[in-house]
Amino acid sequence: MRLMARLNAIVRCHLSKLSQRFGVGDPNGRRSSEWIVFWHARASDVYLATRTLGGAMKASIHERGRCHVRAPDATKWRSPGPAPPYSDEWSIDPAAAYSHPFSVIIPEPELRSADWRKHKDERTVWLPVEVGEAVEIALFLVRTEGDCGQTLVAAGWHTTILDATLADSRRLLVVAGKSMAHIERAEELDALRITMEKLSSAHGAPLANLRAVLTAVDDHGTRRLVEVAGRDDT
Repeated sequence: MRLMARLNAIVRCHLSKLSQRFGVGDPNGRRSSEWIVFWHARASDVYLATRTLGGAMKASIHERGRCHVRAPDATKWRSPGPAPPYSDEWSIDPAAAYSHPFSVIIPEPELRSADWRKHKDERTVWLPVEVGEAVEIALFLVRTEGDCGQTLVAAGWHTTILDATLADSRRLLVVAGKSMAHIERAEELDALRITMEKLSSAHGAPLANLRAVLTAVDDHGTRRLVEVAGRDDT
């Protein structure tokens, strides 16, 4: 009976966790990391993570408005001083009609080929990108009803990846559009790439498929996470 009760609890927990994966590029060729948005049917906390960064990257939006990006654990921390619990913390108004806590920007020059066979396809939405451009995937929390399609298209969001209702009646929208923001931050991306490669060299054996995230904050407090890859030697 105890075993059956435990199995039932595990099944209920699994069923209550909802998720949507996305990425940019060819899933079997040049591509980005695979990102995931997940939440629970009975709560309104929303999480953003990526598998390729080995669980080191996780951003959270809590039901009461507290947001944070988890810092790597102490064994992976490479900056001066002890590892903090969070690399970034801020708040949004959970009662607001509109919130834009996060975006992920994936530039086409950061796509890389690798051995992707170990990554099982789990309904991932793969988005195309033009050469030299980038795709921005935005996460919105809104309190509105009806079809948002025309409004989103008018604002430049050409693809809706997810439209779900949270337990507190807010809608969780994940949408994609064209971006050229990486052009303005080219020097920062190159500097981060150099740092990544130095850390990889210090590790001993070169690390495969290097990835990192550059965070930018706009005037509205939106965190834009720009994916950066190691040098493309193909």
